[in-house]
Amino acid sequence: MVATKLMTAEEFAALPDDGGRYELIQGVPVRMPPPGLEHGELGAELVFALKSYVDPRRLGLVLAEAGFLFERAPDLVRAPDVAFIRAERLPPREERRGYSAVLPDLAVEIVSPGDQPADVAAKVAFSLARGVPAVWVVWPAPRQVAVHRAGSPPLLLGGDVPAGDGTLTGFRLPLAALFR
Repeated sequence: MVATKLMTAEEFAALPDDGGRYELIQGVPVRMPPPGLEHGELGAELVFALKSYVDPRRLGLVLAEAGFLFERAPDLVRAPDVAFIRAERLPPREERRGYSAVLPDLAVEIVSPGDQPADVAAKVAFSLARGVPAVWVVWPAPRQVAVHRAGSPPLLLGGDVPAGDGTLTGFRLPLAALFR
């Protein structure tokens, strides 16, 4: 048996860019295939819609594929497709270079054709169990969004995406605008 040295988040961040996408899972870099056009388009639409709502109101920060440090020893860094952190929870600007230990208030996962439903469910459960208040899962094929919150059954939406209860109060996104 060969012992593998587990990588820290800092070592992971210092890796040379080989053009691939990775997450650090239990100290081990895991390569992920790049998303396709539909995935990229949906991510861009969500970032635009969220930033258009968040920025003028100074509600916080909207991010695309930013790494969050979910666990230490062994380190675990995950990057939701889109994320939002409320303004009052943002780390100071000088602490934003590396991966954030301040987890998002909203994480959005866009399901790719190769994603297995059980893996998506595990990722959602993981985020909720570590304190992310809301996780949206965008399902392109049925053109739906599932809103997950800890302690509540998922809410499957087919009309528009509302975000209440303090995450993004007042935000609404018609799904017709998202799934053009």
